[in-house]
Amino acid sequence: MGPSGWLAVILSWAAVAQTAPTKVTVSTPEGVELPLSGIAAGKPVAIIVMKGTWCAACVAQLQSLDRKAEAIQQTGGMVAGLTPEIPAKAKAATSQHSLSLTIYADPAQTALIQLGFSQPGQAIPMPGVLFLDKCGEPRSQLLGRQPGASQDQVILETLRTLSTEISECAPIQT
Repeated sequence: MGPSGWLAVILSWAAVAQTAPTKVTVSTPEGVELPLSGIAAGKPVAIIVMKGTWCAACVAQLQSLDRKAEAIQQTGGMVAGLTPEIPAKAKAATSQHSLSLTIYADPAQTALIQLGFSQPGQAIPMPGVLFLDKCGEPRSQLLGRQPGASQDQVILETLRTLSTEISECAPIQT
């Protein structure tokens, strides 16, 4: 357990790179396929990996971060969610919980498997946080979550650090 009471394994990009393909895609809430790099749009991103939109701890984390929208904006980064459910469920959860951030979908769990948050045949992914740099490249991740414990400060600090890095990004290929 970390100092704030949650289980976290922070992996460097070198470790993530072994499982991350060059083109990982997810679906927007409208069902449009989007490369992971398209989420970043020139800003670092913390993607909150959810067990599903039914997961109270996952939704609570998104709500907590949504309330910190101004602090997140000041880091130069952004936050999004990722659920293993269909895009319609992602869209409904955003509306149901009055979230201003976007929840992306990966119903086949292809991206979740490639990024190390799930395994083939596993119905529910490991919750956690995936950090993308300004170019949309995975840089680090937190694996695990303890309900009631907050990762918000670590997320804000990591986004702030990633925002200060100088990145030469290749054009986004859709």
